[in-house]
Amino acid sequence: MRNVLKRSLLAGIAVACAPTTAAWAQTAEPNAQPDTATLEDVVVTGLRSVSGTRQEIKREAQGIVDSLTSEQIERTPDLSLAESLERIAGVNGVIGFQVSESRTVTVRGFDARYNSFSIDGNPIWNSSRNNRGTQLDVFPTSVVNQVSVFKSVTADLDANSIGGHVGLRTLRAFDGGGRPYLTARSSIGGYDQESLTGDGALDYRVSFAGKRTFADGRWGVVIGAETQRYDYYDEYNQVTGYAQVGGVDVVSGSLFRGLFQHRTQRDALYGKVEYGAQGDLYGFLSLNYFRQQDEDDSHRGGVFLSPARITGAASGTGNFTNAVTEVYLERYDLDRETFLAASGFDFRVGDTGAINVRASYTRYDNDETTSRTERFQFSGLSGSYDISRTDPAVTLIPRAGFDDATNYVYRTNRDAFINQIPHKDDVYSLRADFNGNTQPGAQGFGVSTGLYFRRLDRQFDRTQLNYRQPTGTTFRLSTVVDPDAPSQRPTGTGPLIVDPDSLWSFIRANGTFSQNDFLTADYNLVEDVVAGHASLHYNLGRFGAILGVRVEDTSYTNQNGELRSGVVVPVDRNFEYTEVLPNAQLRFDLTPDFRLRAAYTETLGRPDFVDFAFGRTVNLDANGNPVISGTNPFLKPRQAESYDLSAEYYLQNGLVSLGLFSKELTNETFTQRIETRDASGLIILTETT
Repeated sequence: MRNVLKRSLLAGIAVACAPTTAAWAQTAEPNAQPDTATLEDVVVTGLRSVSGTRQEIKREAQGIVDSLTSEQIERTPDLSLAESLERIAGVNGVIGFQVSESRTVTVRGFDARYNSFSIDGNPIWNSSRNNRGTQLDVFPTSVVNQVSVFKSVTADLDANSIGGHVGLRTLRAFDGGGRPYLTARSSIGGYDQESLTGDGALDYRVSFAGKRTFADGRWGVVIGAETQRYDYYDEYNQVTGYAQVGGVDVVSGSLFRGLFQHRTQRDALYGKVEYGAQGDLYGFLSLNYFRQQDEDDSHRGGVFLSPARITGAASGTGNFTNAVTEVYLERYDLDRETFLAASGFDFRVGDTGAINVRASYTRYDNDETTSRTERFQFSGLSGSYDISRTDPAVTLIPRAGFDDATNYVYRTNRDAFINQIPHKDDVYSLRADFNGNTQPGAQGFGVSTGLYFRRLDRQFDRTQLNYRQPTGTTFRLSTVVDPDAPSQRPTGTGPLIVDPDSLWSFIRANGTFSQNDFLTADYNLVEDVVAGHASLHYNLGRFGAILGVRVEDTSYTNQNGELRSGVVVPVDRNFEYTEVLPNAQLRFDLTPDFRLRAAYTETLGRPDFVDFAFGRTVNLDANGNPVISGTNPFLKPRQAESYDLSAEYYLQNGLVSLGLFSKELTNETFTQRIETRDASGLIILTETT
């Protein structure tokens, strides 16, 4: 897709009031930078800081970490956390289904399924349809005070971190010395390619975040909100298939052009109440609500080619006869709603110890709907194509009527469908950690240990509604061409903008209805993860080391359906596996500003739901022997051994770092076919899983 993202910024406001001094407090995110500076005089000539600098965060981290602070994020036009994270080395955004915007991120080339995510020490859970990848575009940038990417994870972090761990830290009332702080931002603008019909609504973004303390500085409150709305459209082209004829690749499918209209509404509301007693006790309770609604209309049109009707084929080019040109509509709607309640406290034990406890509950609703109409067609066209270029081209020989929408007729006896794919997740988490003499600047031996529990309760229920127009139905493209769009005439090589409401009204009113409940794809899953970790820390001057181990036990109970000879039978399955994962982190300071780091970590990547939670199909072959296909309910996780080296040089107002890493993966997921034979060599069981 090609998206024109030029934005006209018409208004902007930024207000901030805060000191840069702060009292010591345990941070909610492991290795996050505590506020330690005490300044007598502060002179500020811009936005005042409530977080440490990137180089301070990196220097004090126990592993290899890169970060962004709120001040850096506010200087960008990024709309979501997924976009902001692309500004960290080794992190890349991955566009979502049917959009041109970053929805998830990769860390060191590993997609979101291989990474873990947390907010204030509690897990983030906004997974997509059937994999574990966290969707970060639901988080507006205003919610973030600091985000850190842990590229070598320590034993206290979730082991599902083959790529790394992304930790968010939200604003605290006690940051910046506890004085009042307010930041507000607004913008109005638009895209050059905004609306296909010329009725584009106003694009805007409004956000604020603020904090203050009261009751002699013992209590604090943080509140914030953000709302965004924007539209844009893309132009794109697609070749849907190829075949080989006489050793030459030819088109076997459709040469489409498309217009893709995208609309987004994003809203966030968050608040936190905190308590702090003279630096010895910190506690918080936060409530967060995030919602994102996407509407996408993909208007497609082009020529369908059969290899048998292609002549004179050469590399990337060919001629064709008796082809069919088509116009149709695909639609994708996504409504994601997250409610997160989180709490925690940090209690100082003696001069160098701390107990940290975190608990959270997440309710996540991910409602997806995909739909596709059948095709309006006009046949009997001849011409040529050229797919050797970046922008594939089709040239048609003019034929009477092909530029008249009245002559494009809806194809019958094929299904138009609406595919409803909702899933709901309830996630419960609890963790408790003890850290003794592990704070930044500590000398000698230290220890950290803790326990972790996380439960996922997921319900996945897919339904497809089908509407088939019977033979004899005449439905013409001209009756649903959008009257609000600019003047339109079919070209035979591209789409027309149709009115979705009129189109689907006819399809529903006149089509024969059927429903597919996908009983072997539906499931109810309860997955528990119980983990314990322990690490020995040693720091003496220029040298530091952490040797640790994490043990994770994963178990699940899953209810789904198994199709046996055409009958769906309910099935309950249970499975459990335990992994022991050692961890080592080393650092050595060649000079006060030049640091070397090395790390060895073992991590895992739990299997995607689509690979183990769906049901299976059991049929019999011609000889009465079972043929089994489907998922593997006993699938174990991917495993990785990671080796990291890093060199860091700290400047007065910046840093230079160079990293080298190697990861060895085992137990990767793949599809396998196994044939079991008897003593005479006859197949008695076939399994594809």
